[in-house]
Amino acid sequence: RKVKLVVFDHISSKPTVMFPADKLCALCRSYQIPTLVDGAQVPGAIPSSHIDIAKMNPTFYCVTFHKWANTPRGSSGGLYVQKQDIDTHYSSFIDISRIVIDGGWSGLTKEEMDKGGMYLDASKPGYLTDVLTQGIYDESTREYENIIVLPHCLDIVLKQEERVQSRVRKLRYESIQILSEAWNMKKYAQIKEDELISIWGGYTTIGDVALPMLSFPLPTLRLVEAMRFQQPQDVVDLSLPKKLKLLKKHMVLKLWNDYSIEVPIFIWKGTDVGVRISFGRDVVIEDVQRLGDAVNEIIVEGIDI
Repeated sequence: RKVKLVVFDHISSKPTVMFPADKLCALCRSYQIPTLVDGAQVPGAIPSSHIDIAKMNPTFYCVTFHKWANTPRGSSGGLYVQKQDIDTHYSSFIDISRIVIDGGWSGLTKEEMDKGGMYLDASKPGYLTDVLTQGIYDESTREYENIIVLPHCLDIVLKQEERVQSRVRKLRYESIQILSEAWNMKKYAQIKEDELISIWGGYTTIGDVALPMLSFPLPTLRLVEAMRFQQPQDVVDLSLPKKLKLLKKHMVLKLWNDYSIEVPIFIWKGTDVGVRISFGRDVVIEDVQRLGDAVNEIIVEGIDI
């Protein structure tokens, strides 16, 4: 067996697509190939009722919490490990002996956890928090706060799921309408979101989930025509994929330096560029309108390459 591990996103970043992770895991399992699902964009992005790791049944599932779950950077991530699966099928080439299971809290009852036992045990030498900080900080300057606040941040996320989903759904719809109108790409305003997602070669597996990121096509041809090359011959000599690579680099810088707009821009199949908008807690619909206006202004004024 040549394939030792299959790694794929649950929710990708650029473009933003939710993949059928349960079906992909089942397919790999039918060939006895272990899976590692990258769930970095998942916690806080979709309702917890739609995160069923047991049903998905991956070999590994990893997450981070600072992207959409309100936690500070460095507040740790999580790694689900299907230990029995590894012991049965993959122990000859996968070694998990050095992984700390359950963060060192597996021996605590729920009552002990509720009384703060998880925090007391987490600070003892040999537990995960100590391993995370050992060798990085001096003993007197180790900080556990970014890890200790994690349960509280997740509790806030769980309590706000319905409100966040409602807000994101509204922002997604309005953003599609605004950018379609701003960039004279009205065909996108008339199609359903599932059809818009299909542009990027994927689809959403759960129709009622609103992802807090939106990937939208930029007016690629007009932006390419607005490129002003220092070497005029580059207009003829450079292929479209090479032009798009330069366009991506200079657009990111120009949007940030001239308009204080920070957005990821990506190239799709060497023929188009797209922009990914993140609907964080501080983003309002006026920010999307400002992005639309900025791109139009760049098209008119040109962009130096």
